[in-house]
Amino acid sequence: MDYPKLRYVETFPVETGGEKFIGLRDPLNFTDKILFLTPPTLFIVSMFDGKHSLRDIQAACMQRFGEMIFLDKIQEIVGQLDSHLFLDSDRFHEFEFQVRCQFLDAPFRSAVHAGVSYPIDDLELKRFLASHFDAASDERGPEASTPMQPPKGIIAPHIDLRQGGVCYGWAYEQIRQSAFDLFVILGTAHAPIRRLFAATVKDFETPLGLVKTDRCLMERLKLRYGGGLFEDEFAHKMEHSVEFQVLYLKYLYGERREFKILPILCGSFHQLLLEKQSPHSVKEFQSFVDVLRDLLNQSGERVCFIAGADLSHIGLRFGDPRPPDGIELCGLELEDRDTLKAISNLDKEGFWESIRKDGDRRRICGFPCIYTLLNLLPECSGILLRYDQMNDRNTGSAVSYASLVFH
Repeated sequence: MDYPKLRYVETFPVETGGEKFIGLRDPLNFTDKILFLTPPTLFIVSMFDGKHSLRDIQAACMQRFGEMIFLDKIQEIVGQLDSHLFLDSDRFHEFEFQVRCQFLDAPFRSAVHAGVSYPIDDLELKRFLASHFDAASDERGPEASTPMQPPKGIIAPHIDLRQGGVCYGWAYEQIRQSAFDLFVILGTAHAPIRRLFAATVKDFETPLGLVKTDRCLMERLKLRYGGGLFEDEFAHKMEHSVEFQVLYLKYLYGERREFKILPILCGSFHQLLLEKQSPHSVKEFQSFVDVLRDLLNQSGERVCFIAGADLSHIGLRFGDPRPPDGIELCGLELEDRDTLKAISNLDKEGFWESIRKDGDRRRICGFPCIYTLLNLLPECSGILLRYDQMNDRNTGSAVSYASLVFH
């Protein structure tokens, strides 16, 4: 610990009682603790990069603040961060190993966000989810009709259900009356993964019962695709973008008909953007799309594709210099709607270009799973059902999201 190193963490600004702090949280959720740092402490922690010794940090503080910071104080900060698993240390690696083993040995993927983002009690959960469909129905009005033909796919948000429930309701109403054997769920991997895609064969637990993964199909995909499909399986442990979709499916179909899922997390395309490479030029991507499409065609099953995807992320929490104002949010909506138009038209390269042209300035986190969806869908067209923004004034940040259906 003479050269402390901070793990991959998220930072966000906080202001309370007129004082400003920086919050630290773990996006991988090895710890649910949130630590709040004062500006001087933040300076110290910013040097926890594994390259600066405690004495280097002490000297830097002297130069920055003009006063001596005792080594005991720096060691105390190191100890606090380490005790809460924020450091890349022996303590963390031992804990990580135990958690990974527990996940891989578990018979199913637990409903880790139950009791936090949605009720854990089954009856309360049903009322909670039903309210989303009721609200969506109220917005559509009594003259709205349910599509006669089953859709080929939908895009739903993955934002917290307490925030985006109505938008989920709009998306999942489109498949309420349809009969499907298999749902291919493309989720957004919020934690870094080494490959473009990460799968799991685990069934998914919900408060309404288990949802089964099509293990046979997944094994065939693994056999033909290869590509380290399960190398990043652990990313599924805490990832909510698939869990939330599974919840709505179990609510809609759980007591009426059998179905299975194929849960796939899509990793970052950021490096491709930097290199100005379309995913089509990457063998790992194109091979996955070709193999999965072929396997689904051979299966003869009734398949629906689902992308769990949010759109733009702007403001202080995401690295912008100031919170968005009303004008910026209006401008954001115009840009998002242009992007959504390309998505609706299944214009894969138009969608790619809308993000590539400014280096993903809007930080569209659902970009990889939406792009993958567009490459898997058969010939069809999309309809934008609902667009919304969550403007969090507490963090000076905003997130946009939408629901679409493809027929």
